[in-house]
Amino acid sequence: YYAWINRYRPNEWACLHRWALAYGKGLAERAAPTVAVSVHPMVQHYWAYLRHQVPALRRVPLVTVVTDPVHGFWRGWAEPGVARYYVATESARDQLTDYGVAGDRIVTAGMPVHARFRPYAPHERREARQRLGLAPDAFTLLVNAGWVGGGNVPRLFDALARGMSQGAPRPLQTVFLAGRNGKLAHQVQAIAASAPFPVRVVCNAPGAQTAPHAAMHELMGAADLMVTKPGGLTTFEALACGLPLLVDALTPPMPQEAGTVDFLQACGAGI
Repeated sequence: YYAWINRYRPNEWACLHRWALAYGKGLAERAAPTVAVSVHPMVQHYWAYLRHQVPALRRVPLVTVVTDPVHGFWRGWAEPGVARYYVATESARDQLTDYGVAGDRIVTAGMPVHARFRPYAPHERREARQRLGLAPDAFTLLVNAGWVGGGNVPRLFDALARGMSQGAPRPLQTVFLAGRNGKLAHQVQAIAASAPFPVRVVCNAPGAQTAPHAAMHELMGAADLMVTKPGGLTTFEALACGLPLLVDALTPPMPQEAGTVDFLQACGAGI
């Protein structure tokens, strides 16, 4: 998928841009923006095209925040119409320059993380667990299957549930975040029924019969450890929370995420 996108660059196809032009014009009229900020490599070329088609947008600068933190990310991040880039690391800066972006258009500013991602005091962590219906003092594992809800993480949870013995040295409880995948949430609830530790399944899919909805910073605040794939934003949010990570690299990560694993190891934040 990554190789196909980088080779054929559908984000640059004029036929797709023209197909979405009416939507873009309506959006521009409703929002009347002062600045446009892109946080995804698949939309920038479209917005640059839109600026050429809508005279009122030609004075609206396009700014990009690259949410992949290190070298190895999508070629689609590079767009000549971007006025300013903000990247997390010097490694990400080098990748943009490799793609032909002039250095004076790039600012190395760190990863932008909302201030609500912060270390929780012990009493805050207990309160967060109680809001999730969990024991306030048990070791809490957050299993994060991502927004889509999938990948290898559900299989890791299944192995944990089957392999964990009743005689654990310390009480364990688990929060499983299924994203918007209602089918996955149902499957995990079936596994949880026979797991030797309490499990709370959180899912944002409409109609999902799961634990009360909680924001990501609350889930991280309630946890002692998170099992996750090496997504760039998720990794930096967890670092801001002081939350240790168990990163799945058993399944080879996507290229734009593989660099995050190397980055954590290189800076001494992981093994």
